[in-house]
Amino acid sequence: MKTQNSALSSVVDHLKGFPEGVQATLRGIGALLKGVAPGAQERLSYRIPSNSLGGALVYLAAFKNHISFQLRTKAVASFKNELAKYRGAKGSLRFSLDESAPSGLMRRIIAFGEKENSRAMKEARKSVEDRS
Repeated sequence: MKTQNSALSSVVDHLKGFPEGVQATLRGIGALLKGVAPGAQERLSYRIPSNSLGGALVYLAAFKNHISFQLRTKAVASFKNELAKYRGAKGSLRFSLDESAPSGLMRRIIAFGEKENSRAMKEARKSVEDRS
């Protein structure tokens, strides 16, 4: 069984495969995430860094020319207008490597995901209690 430390070292190893500038951007986004959701666990999922707290919060992937901040479905719907500026696949916020990360929007998306996951966990607990 992988521990959080081994998962974290896997993420660190993954990041080492990118140029220093990209690594710095990814580390900055990781720090932003930890600031908003300090209890989130970092791990590799689908071979890309992800963060979860009571469920997936976001996935973060770097490519040759851009970074993709991949969201959960409810976040996509809730932030549809703000996401329109960042062209990318449905469910992602995509920005080029020479752009600054949209940190304010990312913070709001992370906080939204954390709140949604907390609500879902409470509902699941209540459902289990109701069956008892």
